[in-house]
Amino acid sequence: MRRFPAGSRIVTEGEAGDTAYMISRGRAVVSKMVDGQKQVVRELGPGGVFGELAVVSRRPRTATVEALDDVLATEVSARDLAEAVPEETLAGAFLHSLVDRFRQLEERLTQLERKSSWMNAIVEDV
Repeated sequence: MRRFPAGSRIVTEGEAGDTAYMISRGRAVVSKMVDGQKQVVRELGPGGVFGELAVVSRRPRTATVEALDDVLATEVSARDLAEAVPEETLAGAFLHSLVDRFRQLEERLTQLERKSSWMNAIVEDV
């Protein structure tokens, strides 16, 4: 278990990540930077999981997570997850496939948000 005081940054968008977390106590906010602006994606409470995309895909973190309250969270390392759900099993193959698809959708959504922001700026100038 790891403790994170209120206001602390737990993970940072763009950084490498080899640990995922499940919140046992407290609340955290998930955000992304879109065109230099912080966009809140969701709020997590007990039972909420984050960091799994970076761990499973072995790619940089897709969001920043900050503790709103004091957070108590269980850490799950990439090794722990690989041992629990080996990639060569059916469950592991499904997990990796879902993570890849989710990452693609998230990247597309970010592109659309940037495009929308850009179009709104043009309309405001007119």
